[in-house]
Amino acid sequence: MLLKLRAIVDSKCIIVGHGLENDFKALGLVVPREQVRDSAHLWKLSGDRSLPLRFLAAQLLEVEGLQSATHDSVEDARAALRLCKLHAAMLEKDREALRRPGAGSEGTPDEQPSMRGEDNNAVLGTLRELYGMGYTYGWPSNPV
Repeated sequence: MLLKLRAIVDSKCIIVGHGLENDFKALGLVVPREQVRDSAHLWKLSGDRSLPLRFLAAQLLEVEGLQSATHDSVEDARAALRLCKLHAAMLEKDREALRRPGAGSEGTPDEQPSMRGEDNNAVLGTLRELYGMGYTYGWPSNPV
């Protein structure tokens, strides 16, 4: 299995998941940052805890029961992929808003939102809501 994973990494494939850092460490696998899309990092405020996949899936994707009975790695992977796609769509929406006439100097390429949530209005607003809800309600795994 490790040889197959190494071949995937060496072929420059993008690896998508949630909390991949621990998996890579356990496998002794080094993956270049540019090949990783980790929903745990994309949906995180700097200096705060990582949000559980189950919580993110419930609140952002309205998926109930993720990881409720048994661990299903395929289900987790699908949820992580959907979260990464949602994050990318929100980033693109913000970038489009910056490119519109009247955006002023904020629309310059050097000042456009990056891939991190803190630099981005839509993602940042969503993250603040999620953390507020999580700390208030105890990280519910059902949509609130």
